[in-house]
Amino acid sequence: MRDKLWRMAYDRYHTQETDPEKRKENEERYHALVKMLAAVERQNLLQDIEEKKLLNCDADFESFIDGLEGAMMLLAEMSKYPEIKQIIEENMK
Repeated sequence: MRDKLWRMAYDRYHTQETDPEKRKENEERYHALVKMLAAVERQNLLQDIEEKKLLNCDADFESFIDGLEGAMMLLAEMSKYPEIKQIIEENMK
């Protein structure tokens, strides 16, 4: 519905430029606007990537800490139960 309203307004009020110089000027302005918007979009995209990279770094750090805590708990269990130590050593070969 909303697209139809925009299309109706465009069809009603838009007129094609007949003067070649004005048409060229409009095209140049259009391309300049597209470049500017593309630059802004690129900047936003790079900012999003940077934010996600930082989030991934935090997730990697959390994962590392979790793994380290698990390894420390496993070492504690290995010192209590020699059979666990033996099983782990056999599987690491």
